[in-house]
Formats: sequence, C-alpha cells, structure tokens
Amino acid sequence: MKLKSRLVEGALALVALALLAALLYPARPAPLPAQANRTGLAQPAEAPPTRPAPATRPSLAEVASLFGAAPPASVPAEVSPAPTPERVPWLRYIAFATGASGETTYFFKNDQTGRVLVLALRRPRDGWNLAALREDAWLLENGEHSYLVTRK
Repeated sequence: MKLKSRLVEGALALVALALLAALLYPARPAPLPAQANRTGLAQPAEAPPTRPAPATRPSLAEVASLFGAAPPASVPAEVSPAPTPERVPWLRYIAFATGASGETTYFFKNDQTGRVLVLALRRPRDGWNLAALREDAWLLENGEHSYLVTRK
C-alpha cells in the first residue's frame, strides 16, 4: 500500500513540475500566415525593422538628445591663464579657529582699511574668497585680483 501511495505522490509531483515548467517556459507561438488582400492573393510579409547594433558607445550628445536635452556646450578654444597672485604688505594673516562643525575659519587683516576679514575655504564673503591653502601661504581673491598672503 505504501508503495502505491508513493507512486501516486511521485506522479503528482511530476505533473506539478511539468505544469510549472510550462508556465515558466511557454512555447513559442507559430508564425502567422500571410494575410490575403481583397483579390485573394497573399502579400509578402514585411520584415520587422531591425535596429543595428552600435559598434561603439553613444556619445553624451546622442544620449542627451534622446531626453530632449541640449548637447553640452563646447569648451572654449582659448582659456585665459590664471592671474599671478600679488604679494602685498597690507594684507596679513592673523589666526585661525576651528568650529564645532569642523570647519576652519581664517582671520586676515587689511591694513589699508583696518578691517578684519573672516574667511572659510571656498566660501566667498563680502567680495573676498579664500581660494586655496598652502603650507606657507593662503591665496585670497577679491574680484579679478588674487593675493598671496604668506606667514611671517
């Protein structure tokens, strides 16, 4: 009796696997016959349009055009050289402080105006910008001018 029930369970398991395979891997449909026109003659089937495989990757401009975006602007042929920073005696470093957020603030004094400049790296303030830090100097920018302030 046990053998007979095991055979039935095995057969049911095989049928279940066959149905599962049929659901996961459906049979390919047969191609449709050519349609007849009004005269009763078969017309040749048109081949579906094929898309050629690209030999290379598409450019950024081609991809941007698919989304309706304008292609990126080209880089100008001539780039003006960066101005040489001036070393001026009227601009000097005073000190620095690091805040709770970890951002360092630098203090510089403009001896011409008596004003103290409080600047953080690449955070313009009142027309001044601390553009770069070096071991022995700071690069400050004001408008189109750049100044190199050295440690004394």
